[in-house]
This record gives sequence, structure tokens and C-alpha cells, in this order.
Amino acid sequence: MMAAGTSFRVPSPRLPACGLGPRPARTLRRYGRSFPSPTRATRRESLPIFPLRKVTFPETALPLQIFEARYRVLFSTLLAGADGLEEGLISEDKPWVGTRRFGTTFVLEDGISSVGTLLEITRHRRLDDGRILISTKGRQRFKILKVVQQQPVIVCEVEYFAEEEVNSDAAASAAKDVVDLFKSMSELGGKLGTIRIPDELLLKLCTLSPASLSLWVASLFPAFPDQQQIVLQQEDAMVRLNMVRDLLSQVVKFYQAEWAVRSAFGAPEGRAGSRSGLVGPQWDVDEEDDALGGGDSSSDED
Repeated sequence: MMAAGTSFRVPSPRLPACGLGPRPARTLRRYGRSFPSPTRATRRESLPIFPLRKVTFPETALPLQIFEARYRVLFSTLLAGADGLEEGLISEDKPWVGTRRFGTTFVLEDGISSVGTLLEITRHRRLDDGRILISTKGRQRFKILKVVQQQPVIVCEVEYFAEEEVNSDAAASAAKDVVDLFKSMSELGGKLGTIRIPDELLLKLCTLSPASLSLWVASLFPAFPDQQQIVLQQEDAMVRLNMVRDLLSQVVKFYQAEWAVRSAFGAPEGRAGSRSGLVGPQWDVDEEDDALGGGDSSSDED
């Protein structure tokens, strides 16, 4: 398992569309519009939504810092029954009281995306100044059907995707290509000094199903949130695999070209972390992690 708080960096090549097609649909314009429901989805419920300026994915960890008053109320309510909370902030009448579950959606220029990810709070800590630090884990994708409430926080009726696995030879072949390209990216990135991926993560990579692999690889490229959102809202796992395979292929080609130039001039191998780039997710971090040192603010949707 990766060490708590571990992340890694990959380069930021200028790939205009990253081979992933059009920008994500402008959905829920002014929090009041959505596109047609997915064809494979199951189970509906009302869910509080925490908009973020990043795309979240199932099975990835995300630390958050909650300080805005309305979100302190929301997260205190979600954590009801846990130790160390301000009891006066808990809304006992809310259906999500004590559930530790909330939704995140990507903030667009004119609203929020209508496909997001359910997060579960795995750890929390309240600071003396009232801020709440939380660790979360992505659980499941959902589609927003309608906005139930806009203030003080957004509440939506959502429908969860039925995550279907693909077991075809084509899926297995595409998944192998993705794993091989990822390993090539890791090797070249290590030489260039842009990334240093732990061996245990590479071993974990080979255990993922094709459907999970496609989402996890997409989570590694937060510098391209529009493209990440396109992958997140794509239901067909084969299509997602092809998307991330194309993206990794472009990154590997970028690395190969940079390494060729560096080798031609006799430059030494780099040192990991010496360049800025795209920050990867925390993968498979459980409740023993120590990711409570900060994170995103609680006012990202404004």
C-alpha cells in the first residue's frame, strides 16, 4: 500500500484536447438544467452536493478542509454521532444525518456538471478555530436528475450508475495496453525526474478490472479537468479505456521526445519531483491514513 499522503507527478504536455473528444456538456446551468438520464443506472436518493473545482473519481482519496459556516453545518450533520463535533451545528431533521456520505460535482463556467461521485468520510478532525479536516474516499458515480434545494447548500435527487464490468477479449487487450503504457510513462518519467511511482502501486495497477482501471488512470490528470469529466460521465467502459489509452500514449510520446532531446545533449537523468506537473490521487488510502493536514476549501462552487 502506498504511504499515507503519497502522490506523484506526471508532466503537463500541451495536448489541446488529449484525444478525448468535445468538452463536457454544460449542465445544470444556474443549477437548473440537466441532460438525459443514463441508460444504466440504479437507486435514487436526495444527496447534499459539495461542488469542487476538480473532478473526483471512485476509489480515490481526497482530503478536504471545511471552514465556511454552511458547510460546517453540513459536515457536522453528516458526521453526527462522531466524537469532537459542535453539537449545535448538527441538523437532526436532515435525511443524511450521520450517513458520512455526500456528492461532489465539477464546477463549470456556468453551473455544475450533472455527473459526479459519491464520497464517504473516512476520518475527520475538528480544529480549535472550528475548521473540520476530513479524509474521504470515492465510492460510486451518480447522475443528477433534478435540483431539490439551492440554499444554503445544494441538494439534488441523484441516480447511481450501475457499474458494469466488461469481460471481452477486446477489453482485456485494451487494459493491457493501458497498463503497459502506464509502466512506460513511469519508467520514462523516472529518467526525466518528473515522477517516481512506487512499485506497490504498479503491482496494484495490474489487479484492477478494466472498468476500474479506466477511471483510476483518468484520475491522474487533474490538469485536464474537462477531459477528466468526459471520462467520468462515459458509461461504456471500453470507450473509457480507449480514451485513457490515447491519453497515456500521448504522454509517453511527449516523454520520449523530451528524453531524446536530453540524451542528445548528454543531460543527466533527473530527480523525481524536480518539475511541476499533474498531481496524482491518493490511491487505496484507508482509515489509517494521515491525510488530515489540509485540502480544498469549502467555497469552491461560488
